[in-house]
Amino acid sequence: MCTLVEYLGIIADEIERQIEMRENPLLCQYYSFKFDYIYTETATQAFVYENTAKPAVMSILEGYNATIFAYGQTGTGKTYTMEGFHFSEEETNRGITPRCVEEVFKFIDHCSNKKVRHILKM
Repeated sequence: MCTLVEYLGIIADEIERQIEMRENPLLCQYYSFKFDYIYTETATQAFVYENTAKPAVMSILEGYNATIFAYGQTGTGKTYTMEGFHFSEEETNRGITPRCVEEVFKFIDHCSNKKVRHILKM
């Protein structure tokens, strides 16, 4: 759990601001966030896919809806995480999107119901 405090007063000096926040709690707005997982810069594309997107893809294949949404500050790696490197032939650099598509086609190839295979390949 992460809690952010927004100071709504006008005092810029940090020490005075801390005193004012303590004396008048109405000058603070609190926001709490809960994270399922926090990835570091050492997380691999495969690790991120397995922990985040694969469960969503599997639920789609069971008939449920799912959304994978990348949100964050510019330059934090959203495009890389979702797509990977466009011109890289290294399998390890594939992002969430190509891995999801591969998972769906792998499911189609192993599906024993010929009607389902025909509909999904249309």
